Amino acid sequence: MKYLIITDHPRNDIRVNKSQKYLDNVTLQIPRLMAKFNWFPGYCYIVYLLTFFYKFDRIYTHDLWTSYAGIKRNKYTICDLHENYFDCFIHNTYKLKFMKWFFRQSRINKLLRIVIKKADRLVVSSRLSIEVYATNLYYDNVQTPSEIPKIYTGIPIVVFIGRNRFLEKIEWYKIKHRFILVVMSNNTPQLSVPDNITVEYTGSNSTDNEINQYWLKRALIGLLPNLKSYHTYTCSPNKLFTYMDYECCVLYHSWMGNVDEIVCKYNCGLATANIADGLIYLLDNIVLTQELAKNGRKAVLKSYNEETIIKSLFDEINN
Repeated sequence: MKYLIITDHPRNDIRVNKSQKYLDNVTLQIPRLMAKFNWFPGYCYIVYLLTFFYKFDRIYTHDLWTSYAGIKRNKYTICDLHENYFDCFIHNTYKLKFMKWFFRQSRINKLLRIVIKKADRLVVSSRLSIEVYATNLYYDNVQTPSEIPKIYTGIPIVVFIGRNRFLEKIEWYKIKHRFILVVMSNNTPQLSVPDNITVEYTGSNSTDNEINQYWLKRALIGLLPNLKSYHTYTCSPNKLFTYMDYECCVLYHSWMGNVDEIVCKYNCGLATANIADGLIYLLDNIVLTQELAKNGRKAVLKSYNEETIIKSLFDEINN
């Protein structure tokens, strides 16, 4: 079976990598320059035309826009909707009226109805998302476990990975403990913190980055400070797996439903309504925090990994 994978994500996107690994395929990788303009009205049509340059039996698509283009070919199509698109544009804000009009909810819902109705198989990114999309196919954004020599230092290290998720809204002034906060991001604003907190900005959210690797091997706590929305309820960010894999206790907002299911299942973190209060509790109870962190790593090695979760799903898809 020969697959054509359509994606506007960079090749290092976790879900794209898994598709390429487990499917015999010819890959159409939308050029990165074009991907920056995926909001353009004719984008799906351009993708549709590009598919005629490839020979394939089935199409595997990522994202909403490419899924819409894929089903227009009238071939067996598997659509991977890796976010809760019913909600993911609601909590975004756009300054331009054109952007607000283009991403209007009625338009997103129309695209979703078409994709859900016409896709031969629908794959989503969490157990809670299967309730939204009425499909039984899903996999979390897990990877192959890394080989890490964990190093605990005298002063606790707290890490945050990824695009800014409102770190500036955390009440840092409430925390009296001494610790190092490592921000692995390329778009996080300078934080105002008390003198007992040392902030290190690495300027990159890549876990392959040498500096980030240094801190992750020493980190004790990983932060998920996402704000409340239905999107954050049904989905879990890639960094959840990274924190568990690097033996970090996961500290997250209690409204992150899918994250809460996973963390509670493996007893590897703490849910809180207030990140600052959660940090105070974990730093007050270092032995417990280390145990929770170790549970996350054990889960990754035993069951919460690519081999046990993703491979079995793609074995089913390939049949």
